[in-house]
Amino acid sequence: MPTTGRSPTMPMRGHTVAVPDDDVRRDLDALEVWVAGVADVHREEHSEKVVGVHFDPRNAEALPMTWLLLGGHEVILEAGTGSGGRWELPWTAKGVTLLRQLVEGIVAGRVVETFGPKRSCVTVTLKDGTKVSETGYTGWRPSPGWKRRGPTVEYAAYA
Repeated sequence: MPTTGRSPTMPMRGHTVAVPDDDVRRDLDALEVWVAGVADVHREEHSEKVVGVHFDPRNAEALPMTWLLLGGHEVILEAGTGSGGRWELPWTAKGVTLLRQLVEGIVAGRVVETFGPKRSCVTVTLKDGTKVSETGYTGWRPSPGWKRRGPTVEYAAYA
């Protein structure tokens, strides 16, 4: 195998440094424990590296969420009762940081879902006021203006 003369932790220009698996797992485990203080946790281990974790908030007015850990590749966060709210995050320090910020926003109740025909958009407001949205579709037909006209649900905090 050819070498670049770089250490395994030194990134090549333009590349993202992957977080060691243990660091990602430790951060995700800590986040899971924190959420478990205000939600019921259901964990499914599909294999050693594929784990699904579902959080049912104890407050019925809050938005449930699920994350799927695809060990070493990505973390998928899903939140929303429609088809929106799916974030596919890299298995990196930056990805785990965004996951934490999204989860904190959802748990704090800073989340809104707008519904349209065969689609929904979930918007989470992060602690710093930044809004992060994801839209999901189950159909292909365009529906201009649905985000302005569609019914909106503001979800409550977990506690």
